[in-house]
Amino acid sequence: MGVGGIYGLSGSGLDIDSMVKVGMMSKQNQLDKMQQTYTKNEWKKEALLDIYKKVEDFNLNKMTDYKLSSNLSSRTATSSDSAITAKANADSSIGPHSITVTSTASNAYIVAKNNSLENSLEGVSTTVSLANKGDKALSYLGYSNGLEFTINNNTTITADSDTTLYGLVSKVNAETSKTGVKMTYDSDNGYISFFQQNLGTQYTINIAATDNSDTSTDTASFFNELGLQYRGIVMTEETAGSTFSKGNYTLGETITGTDATAIIDDKKYTADKNSISADGVTYNIGNVTSDKLNQQIVVNVDQDPEKIIETVKSFVKDYNELIDSLYDAYREAPNSSYKPLTDAQKNAMTADQITKWEEKAKAGMLYHDQTLRKVIDDVRNAVTLPIDGVSDSDSNSIYKLGISTTGMYGQITLNEDKLREALSKDSDAVYKVFSKPNTTATTDSANGIAVRLSTALTNATTSISKVSGRSSSTGGDSTLDTLLRSMQERISNFKKTMSTFENNLYKRYDAMESALASLGSQMSYLSSMFAS
Repeated sequence: MGVGGIYGLSGSGLDIDSMVKVGMMSKQNQLDKMQQTYTKNEWKKEALLDIYKKVEDFNLNKMTDYKLSSNLSSRTATSSDSAITAKANADSSIGPHSITVTSTASNAYIVAKNNSLENSLEGVSTTVSLANKGDKALSYLGYSNGLEFTINNNTTITADSDTTLYGLVSKVNAETSKTGVKMTYDSDNGYISFFQQNLGTQYTINIAATDNSDTSTDTASFFNELGLQYRGIVMTEETAGSTFSKGNYTLGETITGTDATAIIDDKKYTADKNSISADGVTYNIGNVTSDKLNQQIVVNVDQDPEKIIETVKSFVKDYNELIDSLYDAYREAPNSSYKPLTDAQKNAMTADQITKWEEKAKAGMLYHDQTLRKVIDDVRNAVTLPIDGVSDSDSNSIYKLGISTTGMYGQITLNEDKLREALSKDSDAVYKVFSKPNTTATTDSANGIAVRLSTALTNATTSISKVSGRSSSTGGDSTLDTLLRSMQERISNFKKTMSTFENNLYKRYDAMESALASLGSQMSYLSSMFAS
C-alpha cells in the first residue's frame, strides 16, 4: 500500500499495488542478480576453504610420518640375551653390536628392614615395633616431643606428638616435588623406608635432625631405634658396580644412587638411568641382574623392510586420495540449470527442496580455478620431478623405488617387488628419496619428495588463504573477503535506492488518485449544474 493510504476512492478501478510491483520488477531483477552473484562468491569461498582444510590436514597430520627417518629407514634390534632389549633408529649401523654392562643405575635407598635387596639386608632388626601402628600418634610410640628433620638440606619436616605414622608419611611425600624423596610405611611388617625417585649418583637422600632442642632427642632416637640401613655400592675401576654392600645409616649422611655403566663396541658409556644410547641404538639394561654383569651380550641391528614398505604403501594411498580430491573439485563443471535461489523462489519451496537445489547449484564452484590448478601442479611436481643435485641415479626420484604415475590425473602406483629390490641394494633408499638425499643442497628442488611435498602444501595453504581467507568470516583481507564486503555494501545501497524508487512510484500514484478524485468532483458539479 502506498504513501497516500487507501486507493480506489477516485473510482478509477486501478490496482496501484500491482502497478508498483510491475514498476519495481526491473529493480528487483537487478537485486536478485546481485544477490545471486554474492551467493556464488560465498560458495566459492566455502569450496576453497574445504580444499584449504584438506591440504592443511594432510600436511600437518600425515606428512610428518613420511619425513621421519624411523619410518623411512627402519631398523630392528635383536638381543642375544633377554636381560637387554634394544631399539635401533634409522641412524644406527646394521650389524652386530657388543654390550657389557658393568653396573646398572639405582636410586638412593634407606630402609629400616628390607629383605628384597638380594638378601643384602637379611637379618636386620629394629628395636622399635611399628607393625600395625600406622594410626598411632608419635606420643603413643614414645616420642612425646614429636619429630623435626630435614631432607636433602632443603626441606624441613615437622611432626608434633599427635601426628600418626601415616601422617608422617603424608608430610614427607607432600614435599617429594622438592626433595625427590618418598617415604613408605609397611604396616604389616612394621618398617619404614625412604627412597629417591630418580636414579643415578646425582640424586641423593640426606636425613638430618634439626638443632631444635625440643625435638632433636626424639628425632635422633626415632631414626636410631629404627636401625636404618642403606644400600650402597663399591665403586672402583676394577669392580665398578659389581659389589653391593650395606651399612648403618648415620643421620646427616648423604646417600647417593648409582649410575649405569657399560662398554658398548669398546667404548665406555655412563647414564643416570637404565637405558643407554650409543650410535643410534638405545639399550634397556633395567633387567640386568648381578649374574649378568660383566658378561658380553650381542645386539644385532638389521633392516626392517616391511615397515618401510608399509610406509610407502600408505604414502601412495594418501597421496592418491589427496590428488583425486583436488582434481575432482577442479574438473567438476557447474550446472547452468541451477542458480542460487532468490528469496521469492525460496518462499515457494520446502526446506528439503531448497537443500537439494543448492547441492546442485554449488557444483563446479572451482571449475578450472587457477589457484587450485597451481596447487595441483605444485603437488604433482613435488612428487614426480627428479631431485636436483643427486648424482646417484638410484636416489633421485620415486621411479627408482618402484613408484610410477598412472592415468592422466597424477595418481601413482607402487610395485612392491621393485621396492624390495631397491631396499636390498640400499637399506636407506626410501629415506634418501623421501627425505634429503643431498645434504649439502639449499634449494627445495634438491630435497626429498616428502620434504618438497610438505613445502608445496604449505605454499598451497598460503595461496588459497590469500583468495579465500582461513575462516568463514568475511572480515579478512583476502580477495574474496574484500569482494564480498564490497558487494554487501553495493547491495545495501541498492536496496536503499529501490526503497526510494518505490516510494516515488507510490507518490506518483497518490498524485494521480488525487487528480482523478478532483476531476470526478468537478464532473459531478458540472453534471448537477446542467441537470438544473
